[in-house]
Amino acid sequence: MSEAPTTLGRYRIGRMLGAGAFGEVYLATLHGAEGFEKRVAIKVLASDRPGCDPGRQRAFIREGMLGADLQQANIVGVHEFGEEGGRYYLVMDYIDGISLRALLSICTGRGTRLPTDAVCELGTQICIGLDHAHRATTRDGRPMNLVHRDLKPANLMLDRTGTVRIVDFGIARTASQTYFTTAAGQVKGTPAYMAPEQVVGEATLTGAVDQFALGLVLCEAAS
Repeated sequence: MSEAPTTLGRYRIGRMLGAGAFGEVYLATLHGAEGFEKRVAIKVLASDRPGCDPGRQRAFIREGMLGADLQQANIVGVHEFGEEGGRYYLVMDYIDGISLRALLSICTGRGTRLPTDAVCELGTQICIGLDHAHRATTRDGRPMNLVHRDLKPANLMLDRTGTVRIVDFGIARTASQTYFTTAAGQVKGTPAYMAPEQVVGEATLTGAVDQFALGLVLCEAAS
């Protein structure tokens, strides 16, 4: 794990919220005049880690660019992309809540399951977010043909009001070269939630693979 920064750009770094193979997410605070404070989440690419090659950096940059163009209530908002001292970072909405994966683990530990109406509400909100992503266009009006490719409980965050946010568009694919998307035929995603055409690496994927994954997520949430 790389050494945590104390500040990045205008932000003071606080506790770690989570860590992955190549980076960390921190709670951070933006301070302004007259005691103004705003909490955000900052995702930092740990470029000093083994395996963090230029391809990983391009994926991180892509996530920031896509996030800036996907502004919708059920998709985590990206507000800033920056670099300081060799660290790339994304400034995102801070979601005061837990992932669906964590919630399902709590249910399993208690020997219970989510109410059916809660699962239906989750599904409705995720569908709205996916519909926005799948219909998204570039700034000059061309369809992105965006596919998330890694929809799973760990990438769905729930805040204290019950709002669901789709996170982590790092391996998303689009038809536009604006976003430096991964090459056709590359198999990316989490196997347990992958549609058959994604598993075999078909060159053309559509939003149907995300819908397939969503069906599996909701089956898991309801069981």
